[in-house]
Amino acid sequence: MKIINKVFALVVIIACASSVLNQAVDYPPEYNQKYNYPNNFEAPTNVTQFDSLNYTTPYLSHVLFEADPRKKIRRHEFFDLTRFQAFRLTKGEADSIFNFADGNRDDLLSSDEWDSFNGLYVFPFEACDMNHDYLLDEAEFSNCFDKDPRSRFIVFRRKHNQNKYKEMMWTVTSRAEALLNFHDYLFIRRALFAWKNCQSNSKFISKGAFKCAVRSAILSNVHFTGDLDIIYNAGINLSNDVHLIELDFINYLRTLYCAYVFTSFGQPINIPFIEKTAFLKALKEDRLPTNFEESEVKYLYELINTNPMIPVTKMNYESFQFFWGYHRLWNKYQVERPLLLTKDELIRLIDDEFNSQKFTIALDRARTRFTSAQYQEASLVLQKKRPNEAKYFFSFKQDGSENTAMLWNKTTVNATYFNHTNNRTNREVLFSIFANVNKEVWTKDAYYKAMALSNLYVSLISDWRQLVSAPDFVDKLMDQYTKVNPPISFTQRDNYQMYKYLPREVYIDILTFLSIENYKYKFRAYLRSSNTNIYESYARLMLADFGMENMPDTVLDTARKGYDNLRRRTYDPNELMKNCFIVHSVAAENVRSNAFVTDYGLKENHDPSRRFPRWPRRAQASPWV
Repeated sequence: MKIINKVFALVVIIACASSVLNQAVDYPPEYNQKYNYPNNFEAPTNVTQFDSLNYTTPYLSHVLFEADPRKKIRRHEFFDLTRFQAFRLTKGEADSIFNFADGNRDDLLSSDEWDSFNGLYVFPFEACDMNHDYLLDEAEFSNCFDKDPRSRFIVFRRKHNQNKYKEMMWTVTSRAEALLNFHDYLFIRRALFAWKNCQSNSKFISKGAFKCAVRSAILSNVHFTGDLDIIYNAGINLSNDVHLIELDFINYLRTLYCAYVFTSFGQPINIPFIEKTAFLKALKEDRLPTNFEESEVKYLYELINTNPMIPVTKMNYESFQFFWGYHRLWNKYQVERPLLLTKDELIRLIDDEFNSQKFTIALDRARTRFTSAQYQEASLVLQKKRPNEAKYFFSFKQDGSENTAMLWNKTTVNATYFNHTNNRTNREVLFSIFANVNKEVWTKDAYYKAMALSNLYVSLISDWRQLVSAPDFVDKLMDQYTKVNPPISFTQRDNYQMYKYLPREVYIDILTFLSIENYKYKFRAYLRSSNTNIYESYARLMLADFGMENMPDTVLDTARKGYDNLRRRTYDPNELMKNCFIVHSVAAENVRSNAFVTDYGLKENHDPSRRFPRWPRRAQASPWV
């Protein structure tokens, strides 16, 4: 027995020695692990230390090793110990990580909680981060995502399959590139867990299952009192798929992340609105890295200010999600000029997967930049004569789904509810409508205003051609200003009168609508003076911005007011734009009417007594404007 005990003791000693030797080989002590000085945690105290000092940080999984394992760590201690800046994190993101790691929600982090959190999230992230820069690129994330067992419970829609990794990354990243830090990775992992535990099927998540998922993933530490149906329905509306009934995984992740930002910014008041002061406070505290500016937030509340007496200080969830989506698109595409968006960047933004599909289709189907002949034909609607000899003679006045057949057809992978082709000309006109004197870029204010007004127009569409009739504007627009999300500021509503001048027979496309809504602002931006009239150069510049550069001079002269001191022709801007919008809308309606013949193969009639399409109204020698 003694011999056996001695042999066992010898084996234990050899094993321990081998373990120590292996540790010494694998993890040789360095710098302050061996010596007290020089102090690698502080700046060099001697010129000879410049080459030898090497400040390093431990792995994220090791940051609490030096802390007392028997003591629970407070939030501010966690910030100091983690040195979050070294891991591409912000203080707000570190705060969210603390919330997720704090399993029992006592606002204290124990060693057991951190060890469990490490095993579930930190170690897998560090295993995926092959180059150890604490940022996952697409190759690293795709490998990591595919190896996660919970990813097997997701069936991506075919349209997302090719770029699914990049689309997931763009959904949660705060950077101008598709890169994920640990906070972003943690959010996707939490979303995966919630999808697997709550899903109704592998391809879509129902409204009831979404309520379970959103509470499991992000609201477990927040007592949110809002209606989760609103969040789900807003996610459906902004999914850019007209025929989407339930959220697929990409749009589920997008909706979930927006709700996460909304609740993070809205704390500590957990209501389905964000107070302006809470929003600004969240920015000052850098609660999440969103790249919002204070001036930008103040302008957003001005855009939705529907009360002329009491300024609006609350933003509902639907409005927040709308602005949040376009804010992220701005950050994604605004590269060439700081805080400005160029024409080419806007055109690329319009084609983005997360831009409104309804807006894009309505924009590409609009009509603009007509020829002089088309305007000449349309200007007869004004029924105004050109100057002639008659006024010099006396005369009397006279009255005058998942299991559908398309799922198995590979040619329908990218099919959408509407068919359309990209129209670069229309997109350039959109850019010029909201561009100010500097014709090369958009400001953030112009960008948000354009998207909010476009959203208003889309909310009124009931026509397959993505058009809205003139009577609909007159009858419904005033109510729609407040019904739409985001609502439209009362200062933007002084253009309503213009729709009453338009012929009731015409339909208005989105470019004409945006021109009407922005023309007064452009006049003020160009003139910047107290003059009530504008001279001809400004008038023609405005018309060119609205795609009306070929508007006949005779139409311009209907609003002429004489000359200024420099003998430049001057015009009443409101009368000028009223007549131009009438002629432009009629020209567009004529083009659309004639297009029916070619688009639908209508039978033509060439008999002079009953011609179809009809004869042109304009005579070769005509007294009319």
